[in-house]
Amino acid sequence: MPTVVKEAFSKKFPTVNRVNWQKEEVNEWEAEFKLKKKEYSANFLDDGTWQETEYEIENNEILEHIVSSVKASFRGYKIEECEVSETNQGVNYEFEIEKG
Repeated sequence: MPTVVKEAFSKKFPTVNRVNWQKEEVNEWEAEFKLKKKEYSANFLDDGTWQETEYEIENNEILEHIVSSVKASFRGYKIEECEVSETNQGVNYEFEIEKG
């Protein structure tokens, strides 16, 4: 584990003390940790560059206009799980939906 990766993590998440690290790709590390009572994962390149942070949210935490869009696009489906993915390009929502 490169020191620069640990330092980049500590700078981005200064209040997190307990981290489980795994090699995600040839040049990428994934940190798994808890923050605000939620399970998080964050990915960093070998040079310490942050790539992405992911965490699950409850259905009641999803913004209403996003829920409306999902319901309009997937009529008859129910949102089972939602995960937020934050990158330098912005925030994305990943849904697990089910019908029937």
